[in-house]
Amino acid sequence: MLYEDNFVALDDSALTVKRYYFPFFTSKTVRFDQIQKVEFWPASVWHGRFRVMGFRDYETWFAWDASRPVREGVFVVILTNAWFRMGFSVENCDQAKQILHDKQLLTTP
Repeated sequence: MLYEDNFVALDDSALTVKRYYFPFFTSKTVRFDQIQKVEFWPASVWHGRFRVMGFRDYETWFAWDASRPVREGVFVVILTNAWFRMGFSVENCDQAKQILHDKQLLTTP
């Protein structure tokens, strides 16, 4: 395991977003080869800062995080061959950003 907290797990081959599905708060795992890119959006009203869970724009589904309003920012996963995007937050942004950068997935919007 490269990184794990209460909201996400990153290993050598996949990203697991915890508390993704409503109403049971089960996880969603996506292999890195299914990810086109991951964007980091600084916290703002326009980028889902107050979106605790659910759709931001009918395109990006955010996993549950009641503390998202006080976090540094959010990550948005753009999948290959999918119409929707996955949004999530982490407890340690710098560490998660470094791992995603090392995997050549992280971009800035």
